Amino acid sequence: MKYLHNNLLPLAIVLLASCSNYLDVKPDKKLTIPNTTSDLMALMQDVQTMNYDYSVGLGEIGSDDIFLPYSNWASIASIENRSVYIWEKHPVYANYWTNGYERILNSNTVVDFLDDVIQDRDVDRNWLLGTALFFRGYAFYDLAQVFSPAFNSETADSDTGIVLRLNSDVNVPSKRASVRQTYDQVIRDLQSSAALLPEMRQQYPTQPTKAAAYGALARCFLAMQQYVEAGKYADSCLRLHNELLDFNEIEQKPYAFNRFNQEVVFFSQLTGYGILTESRARVDTNLYASYSEYDLRKGLFFRMNNDGYASFSGNYAESTNVPKFNGITSAEMMLTRAEASAREGDVESALRDLNDFMRYRYEASWFEEVTESDMDRLLDMILLERRKELVCRGIRWQDIRRMSGDKNRVITLQRTLDGTIYTLTPTQLSRFAYQLPQVVIDRSDLEQNK
Repeated sequence: MKYLHNNLLPLAIVLLASCSNYLDVKPDKKLTIPNTTSDLMALMQDVQTMNYDYSVGLGEIGSDDIFLPYSNWASIASIENRSVYIWEKHPVYANYWTNGYERILNSNTVVDFLDDVIQDRDVDRNWLLGTALFFRGYAFYDLAQVFSPAFNSETADSDTGIVLRLNSDVNVPSKRASVRQTYDQVIRDLQSSAALLPEMRQQYPTQPTKAAAYGALARCFLAMQQYVEAGKYADSCLRLHNELLDFNEIEQKPYAFNRFNQEVVFFSQLTGYGILTESRARVDTNLYASYSEYDLRKGLFFRMNNDGYASFSGNYAESTNVPKFNGITSAEMMLTRAEASAREGDVESALRDLNDFMRYRYEASWFEEVTESDMDRLLDMILLERRKELVCRGIRWQDIRRMSGDKNRVITLQRTLDGTIYTLTPTQLSRFAYQLPQVVIDRSDLEQNK
């Protein structure tokens, strides 16, 4: 398996560009073809490749969850990473692109070779195929959040999406699909995986289950502003995995959460290249002020720095020294279902989910059930709880993008660095996509994001 993994890794580079540039350096083909079910399983269980460094970390850097004091921003060595923070049109690091396509390559390898390799009756073919399709759909969705515009039903057919690699054949040229084609493929992969994956939880949530596939579909449909479908899949997820942590029972200290706690439906982590660490990133002051003294998250999620600003320490990845958690949780699904209910006018269901969630996040002696009946005010309450709950997970960027289609809730992003103001308007946000790495453009005919 050592040879298989080490020689599949360079194949990800071909996904930067058209395959012709790679053919001159292709390794011994015998070393890249999996021969056993153990080879395929090892690809899916390679946590470093399949669960770490998701590209929507770019969006978290660009969101209003965090800000960088000028000295912290200026200390970033690379212009690529400084540019991400101020939404400057500059090609990003290659790894932001290749990490995702390495996951996709691993997944496609399993899909392509599964029937040739699997002969062991003890190996669950459905599990392997379902896992591969989940990771591929999850990776496509992640890449689409930063390298293509937000989904807009009126322009999705003409907007440029990402490269959809659907097999492991390195001779197939790369080309960019439309945004609609991108989301259609995400949905197909995740729906197919949901039909194949087991309901039973895995030993570790780094491996997907049926609930994880439903949760990923809920995210996807929420980004598309298809709220009925988002609510349906969030509900399906919660029927299989609905445990919440009671923050009243957790000691108020930094890094208080276990890595694979009971809320985690699926575990993945953001990329961030040091920008999102506590030593550099500060929590938006308005966001921090939105947590009341009775909100238990204020003590569990943050710590104060000597400069008077808060840093995020509520990472479900346990430590400050690793990238931030961005997996799927039952709490996220409950808030998604609540929002979907509110947007569809179902006040009773929205209130039930909101109250069931909030009683686990606020001091028990203080909490009183919300009884708000005005739909707009109730929706605003749900969205505020969503923002406070999902801070520093890459979700805020996705929410800001979809809000550009909600006239009552559009958001303008603004940065101030050494007296210079940088702004991203709602109109700009709806069309914004980070630029592809320069090496991708240099080695291919792929269109660069404008």
